[in-house]
Amino acid sequence: MKSRLFATLSVAALALAACGGDDDGGGSPQDQVADMMIDALNEEDMEGVEIDEDCVRDQIGELSDSDAELILDAGPDGDPEGLSTDAESIGMAMLDCVDIDVSAVLDE
Repeated sequence: MKSRLFATLSVAALALAACGGDDDGGGSPQDQVADMMIDALNEEDMEGVEIDEDCVRDQIGELSDSDAELILDAGPDGDPEGLSTDAESIGMAMLDCVDIDVSAVLDE
């Protein structure tokens, strides 16, 4: 569980391409990436972790179409290559969307 949490957050910081979620083809590429990320973060029952979904959507909404497509093309388990520095910055900003009570996480 702990390794899953840290892996998920690491992927979020690198490009928001995490486990979970299906690309159902609906909405903009940014909406699809946001759905994938939110699904991934909600997939696990992570006590002590709160996700601000509006923050996630706001941050991901700043991705360019090409960066969002790279993330979607890499898939839920992929590591998208060729992302812009803006996408990497957005990935880092995503950490502000996740509130972690470290003591609760470590107690699991």
